[in-house]
Amino acid sequence: MTEPFQIDFTEGAEADLGSLTPFARMAVMDGAELHLRHEPTVQSHRIKAMRPNPVAEWELRLGDFRVLYDVDESTRHVTI
Repeated sequence: MTEPFQIDFTEGAEADLGSLTPFARMAVMDGAELHLRHEPTVQSHRIKAMRPNPVAEWELRLGDFRVLYDVDESTRHVTI
């Protein structure tokens, strides 16, 4: 089995999480853990590659929330 990806939150993402209700914050953090820890680049109805842009390469859809993130396959890091 391959090693899981480490998930890191930028300061901006942490600030955004801080503005959410505790329930919404846990939903986003749990969703990121569930969907990004092992296969962050496998596209599904929740995970989509984005068009080239300066913000992020990938999008995770969690209900009304969109989690934008980049993946570094070589170091096995996901940066939200």
